[in-house]
Amino acid sequence: MKKFARRDESNTYFSLGTRATFLLQGEDTGNRFSLIEFLLVKGADTPPHTHLNEDEHYYVLEGDITVQVGEDTIRATPGTYVYLPRDVRHSYRVESDRAKLLVGIFPAGFEQFFRANGAPADPEAIPPAPQGPPSEEQIRGMIEEAAKYGIVF
Repeated sequence: MKKFARRDESNTYFSLGTRATFLLQGEDTGNRFSLIEFLLVKGADTPPHTHLNEDEHYYVLEGDITVQVGEDTIRATPGTYVYLPRDVRHSYRVESDRAKLLVGIFPAGFEQFFRANGAPADPEAIPPAPQGPPSEEQIRGMIEEAAKYGIVF
């Protein structure tokens, strides 16, 4: 089992509008959990979706995000923890100029979705700002890829 991790060029990707740093992955924890640091910019969001296989956890380190979990809307600021249980529809939107989150996934596996949809990135780089909604082709591709990981949009 991996004993420590830090952000570097071997574990950092631009993926789906975020700089994702894979601090711990399934291979590091016997597939018990994964831990990712997300850096996001204003306007970054995720469409409402449901995880069928895992629970997700957000801990806000910096910035301000609005999280929808089922029927609840949470304005999450630094120090806020948000639990996103499997089988419950959720989404988020970044309200501040930047936001940094620790994202826990239990059990591991879903972190590979971000790798599959990303490209290696400089560990200090800022993710690009959203450039409008994705194309229909991009949406179809994301939905198909997400289905492999038990994600339903």
